[in-house]
Amino acid sequence: MTTDELTFSTFVEVASSIAALRAARAACVAPAGLQNPFLLVGPSGVGKSHLLTAIVHAIQNAAPATSVHVDGYTLSIDKLLELPATGVVLFDPLPDYSDSRRVDWMVATLTARRVQVLAATTDRRWLLPQALRSGFATTLASPSAAERERILTAWADRVAPERVSPGAAEAAIAHSFDLAGARGLLVTALSSLPAEAPNTQVTTLDVQVAVRARGVPHACDIKAIQHTVAEYYNLRVPDMLGGRRHRAISVPRQIAMYLSRRYTGESYPEIGHRFGGKDHSTVMTAFRNISARRERDDVLAASLTKIETSLGVSPHMPEPVRRLKPRVGRTFGNT
Repeated sequence: MTTDELTFSTFVEVASSIAALRAARAACVAPAGLQNPFLLVGPSGVGKSHLLTAIVHAIQNAAPATSVHVDGYTLSIDKLLELPATGVVLFDPLPDYSDSRRVDWMVATLTARRVQVLAATTDRRWLLPQALRSGFATTLASPSAAERERILTAWADRVAPERVSPGAAEAAIAHSFDLAGARGLLVTALSSLPAEAPNTQVTTLDVQVAVRARGVPHACDIKAIQHTVAEYYNLRVPDMLGGRRHRAISVPRQIAMYLSRRYTGESYPEIGHRFGGKDHSTVMTAFRNISARRERDDVLAASLTKIETSLGVSPHMPEPVRRLKPRVGRTFGNT
């Protein structure tokens, strides 16, 4: 989808995006008003850039002379002070939160000059009161599997009417980290259809062929997880596999166990064995703890997202097939 197509009419409204869509529409009614700056926070691939671009299109349709600056963070101080009051500046995405003071100053300067600021980020720390001193912020949640399928089907109907079967859309969702990946798979599958058969539909088999052609990963191994988590927390792998219970080590260890269970096909006992001979109940506890904390701890959730990105996995991925090992039982024979 090109930038020109990112409008409110092409945004598929689902339950997880209703609030954000309504807020985005309201921001167009009175630019540089109460919803300035306008901030969208949510995981990757949920439509933040789509909504911000739709706001820009709506503002420009109402006032064609409106100037738009796409990368506000790169503006110099002189350029910042020269922007006209009718302008729009995008921070998509916002820079790292460590630079929040500079961004807050830039945003405050722009809003004081009645320049509309539009921003998007995956980092929920930008929702903290001290991050941006004014404006309006809303969140976009991850759509459910059914919602992602609905969004993808609507996109497919728009770009290739009646050429993508419902099963193909479902398969593309199941084999992708996010909607962008699913769209990429369908584009690959569509391009493989014979030109002499314009009525041929993309099927589940075509998506599977596209998956193999593009090398879309389904899982990662425990060793890669251990090294990635250790590097993220500036630890040595042997320290994380040991028995020390200091929080600086035990939390990364639990995170690595959680990721190992979530993204590999290994059992609790096997994961425990790979973590220095830990009992399977330790792994189960770690998985439950991190799963629960991810829902309520924004800092931990952000860290998990960064680690998952480094590993090339996503919470949108389907659960891996568990590797069942045959039991070794006692054999009775003639004595």
